[in-house]
Order: sequence, then structure tokens, then C-alpha cells
Amino acid sequence: MMKLVFREQVNGSEQLEYNNFVLSSPYGSIYQSTHWINIHNDSFSKKVFFWDGEVPDIAAGVFLVHQNPLATFAEIQFGPVVKDPNRLIEVFEQLISYGAKHFQWLRIALPCPISNETERLERIAIKKWGMKFDFDRSNWATLIIDLNETKENIFKSFRKGHKAAIRKAQRLLVLKEPDNMAEVEGFVTVFLRMRRRRGLPVNEKRGKEYFSRLWTVLSEYDLGRFYLVHYENNIIGGEIFLCSGNRYIYYKGAADPEYRKLPITHMAIWQGVKDAHELDGVSIFDLGGYNIFADETDQIYFINRFKEGFTKEIEFFPKTQYYIFNPLRYQLYKKSRAARDRVMHLYRNFRVRDREPVK
Repeated sequence: MMKLVFREQVNGSEQLEYNNFVLSSPYGSIYQSTHWINIHNDSFSKKVFFWDGEVPDIAAGVFLVHQNPLATFAEIQFGPVVKDPNRLIEVFEQLISYGAKHFQWLRIALPCPISNETERLERIAIKKWGMKFDFDRSNWATLIIDLNETKENIFKSFRKGHKAAIRKAQRLLVLKEPDNMAEVEGFVTVFLRMRRRRGLPVNEKRGKEYFSRLWTVLSEYDLGRFYLVHYENNIIGGEIFLCSGNRYIYYKGAADPEYRKLPITHMAIWQGVKDAHELDGVSIFDLGGYNIFADETDQIYFINRFKEGFTKEIEFFPKTQYYIFNPLRYQLYKKSRAARDRVMHLYRNFRVRDREPVK
């Protein structure tokens, strides 16, 4: 019988084997790698890695543990990575057992789209472990482009306005990767300016630290691309792409609101599609999320519309799973979080002064 081991640290050859498994499996997940966890070390209290045997061969992943005055809880973000989906239930049996002993509740978002195996897991999890779920924004969906098509056919499928914007950008703009940390900080300046214009919170120090770590890791381990968009020798935007299993994911982007008439993002995403098309083992270009709950009062609605110009093929993931071991603490936390989110939503929409028009 397969038995998972749980450790707070992964060192030496273990780390190499662990990362090889979570990154290279068909439904691999960069979000479960030690590289990704190290980038985000300041966003959780501690981490607990798990895998089977001496070398991961069946399953691996990481609990991100959060501690606050209300509770200690954990999440698995786009994990665990399981080589054979038919063994999901066997893996979850041990994850739930560990979670019940160490946390007040556990949140799991699987890294693979809906399948017969994930539907079977959901039904068993509800009956056997009392799994809960919400019909809300925590449930993941995304827009995808099939990279088995030729680049020519992919480009032809784009919305007419997007194709025109890409051609315009190719005449006016220059796309390249950063040469040094100063250029990364130039991107951060644009990113923060964009967030301020949209009424979102900013932290310049944390922003510089985060994107510096991200650029370093992507470059050192070849886990994606970090592109900058230049106009007349000025950095006016940029896009970041991640390699994750059989996917190439559009992760983050920024466009300077002072140059909103220029098609900054269009050309960078098209470059990401072309890059992904050349990678072995990559068959899906993932536009990094699609929120089906957003309406016209929400900024995300306009981001959805922009992404639809590249593809309208929606891929749904299994509902985010909640395993609640202490219902009282969970309800207290949920109510406090909902109140905070309502305040932030009102604040963001009040502060919005500019939205990039959909072409």
C-alpha cells in the first residue's frame, strides 16, 4: 500500500526528485514546486511537503499552512500532483487523515480539469469525509488554446480587433526579456501604477522583492518567460508566463495606463502562444483564469472580455474542496473574511478611474 511521508523541509537530492515529479507529470503543477513556494514564502506561516516513498512516483505536493488568532488551517493550491488519476482517492485518504490531526480545516484546489476520476473523487469525498464546496469565485475555470493547431490557424481564430492590435503593436512596440534587475523594477513601477489606477492596494517594497524573486527563479530554472514591452525606450508594460505540466500559463501582466491607446498586452500574449507552440510536452496555452461570476460592475468582467478575443474555449476545474474539522472556528473565519471582501470590493469599484477598452 502506498504511504505518504510528510516533512517541513525538502533538501538535496530529495528536492531535485520532488521538483522533477511535480513539474513533469502530465498534470504537473508549478504551484507545488519548491521553486514556487520559495518565491511566496512570506504569504503563509509554514509549509508541509508530502510524497510517497523515498522518491515520488505516485503523488506529491505541499500544504501551505496559515495561522491566525482564529485558527490554523491549510490549503493545497493546484495540487496534489498525482501521476495516475485512478489513485486520487487513495492519496486523499491520507491527506484528509493528516489534515484532521493538524488543522481546523483544509482547502484543496486540484490541478487538473474535470474528469471521470475527479467526479468520482468528489462524490466519495462528500459521502466519506464530509467534503463541502461553495458555488463562488474559489472555483476555477480558464480559457485555453489548443496548441495542436498550427500557429497560423490559431492567429486566424483571434477576434478581428485583437489581430489588428497585434499587427499595430508589432510596428510600434519592442518585446524583450529583462537584461537586469533595474528593468524588472521598471516593470514593477508600471504594475503598481496600474494597480493604483484601478483602486487596488500597493506595496512598493514587497512588489520589487516579489518580482525580483520571480524573474530570478524563472530564468534560473527555465520555468517560463518574463517579457517587457518597450515604447520609445520606455518600459510601458510586460507579461509573465509559466511552464506547468502540459500547460503554458499567462500568469500576470501590466500595462501603463498612461499609454492605454497602445495595444500593450495583445502582442505579448501572442508571443507567449508562439513560445508555447515550440515547447515539447506542452499542448495547452492557458489564459490564466476566467471568472464566470463576474458581471459588468466588476473589473474582472472586462478582463474576461479581453481574453475572449483570443479564445472562447472554457475549461472547468473541479470545485474547490473544503474539509472542515472545526465548524465553529471555520464559520467565524468565513464571516470575517466575507466582511473584509465586501469592503474591498466596494473600495476597488469606487476607486476605478480607467478601464482599458475591449477591442
